Amino acid sequence: TFAALGACADMNTTPDIVDTAVAAGSFTTLVAAVQAAGLVDTLKSPGPFTVFAPTDEAFAALPAGTVENLLKPENKDQLTAILTYHVVPGQTLAADLAGQRLSVATVNGANLHIDGRNGVKVEKANVIQADVLASNGVIHVIDKVLVPPSVLSATGASLNSILDLEPINFEVNSAAITGDSTATLDQAVEFLKANPVNVAIEGHTDSDGGEDSNLALSQARAEAVMKYLVDNGIEADRLTAAGFGEANPIADNDTPENKAMNRRIEFNIRS
Repeated sequence: TFAALGACADMNTTPDIVDTAVAAGSFTTLVAAVQAAGLVDTLKSPGPFTVFAPTDEAFAALPAGTVENLLKPENKDQLTAILTYHVVPGQTLAADLAGQRLSVATVNGANLHIDGRNGVKVEKANVIQADVLASNGVIHVIDKVLVPPSVLSATGASLNSILDLEPINFEVNSAAITGDSTATLDQAVEFLKANPVNVAIEGHTDSDGGEDSNLALSQARAEAVMKYLVDNGIEADRLTAAGFGEANPIADNDTPENKAMNRRIEFNIRS
């Protein structure tokens, strides 16, 4: 439990970063993520560390299902990459950042861009509370979750997986998107507005019908999804649309359930 994380803190000393986060009460999602990623011992070690800590509200602002998906055991590597992107070796106070523009290396290995000329911004996040001191470093509270390039920009990374997207549905033998899929597409819109990555939209079908007609249908469906994203504020030059017909099944086309799996739209991040 969260309380157990803080139980070993010596009451006569300044608590460490983990215990400070637990005691604050506004980092329950962050602490849960640190637990799931197996980083508790690291952030309790002598350090020192500078942690840019997103609030519970920052995590809640992510597209629906993102946090739950990241906390799954199979996504531990991705979660670890995100969390370590919020940690910088050494102790850096707000006064050290004032008036400067810096690029600093994180524990993740990627750099963070910090702008201290008007308050402090870390990438697109604002520092809303600075210099929360701990025995092994300092916490700066931020209002957005930072996502590292290794997660966002790696060619082939799937938004379907990152956001745990529901399938996009279409009218039968048509490229008309059904109303029940707009919420899923709006998740993608929200993510793409917050993260300036490029995405390849891929359409796929099952094996029913002719090969040529399936190829044309998958292309039309990919283009319909691209149009929805563009109509909702995503720049067209960040997107491509391609249909692959029945060429890339993810299941045998031997049951209605498997065919439904093969009728899909994939969102793949590209360089």
